Amino acid sequence: MPWLRDVKYSQGECIALIHDYYNFLIKMYADESAFIWPPPDGWPTITAASLRGLGKSNDVIELLRHIPYRRVNTEIQSAPYSTFLDWTWVGKCGVQQGDEDWKVDAEGIANYQNVPSTVVGLTEEDYAAEGEVDWRSDGACWSIPDCFEVLKTIIGNFTLFR
Repeated sequence: MPWLRDVKYSQGECIALIHDYYNFLIKMYADESAFIWPPPDGWPTITAASLRGLGKSNDVIELLRHIPYRRVNTEIQSAPYSTFLDWTWVGKCGVQQGDEDWKVDAEGIANYQNVPSTVVGLTEEDYAAEGEVDWRSDGACWSIPDCFEVLKTIIGNFTLFR
């Protein structure tokens, strides 16, 4: 695995990896109808104006515009004990300047003020027992391709009982 300082971001690669991961979840256990897929021009509700309160870069906004999401009210987990945040819904609601609720949801209460404009959380914050917030926040980091391979390995090792 490369050092993080050696990792280069490619928006096209990142979008393709997220699409591939959703397809992996469908092959593993998820119903395809649990997901919504972006139109060719991207989600119209996700714009710099609708998400201005997040203070995110244009690259982040463009990434969010071109990736799939799980449908609201579905029980699909993106990883163990984790669900993807539906940024199309956030865009519909709009994020005003100073509204930190969505940042907390995506980036966690412990770190949301320290997350740079070029980084965005894709999963919803969830409850962490006292004493777990620190180790979860200080966990391992991977390049984007390696991250999705780790997730596929973890989920691929589960045994489903139907």
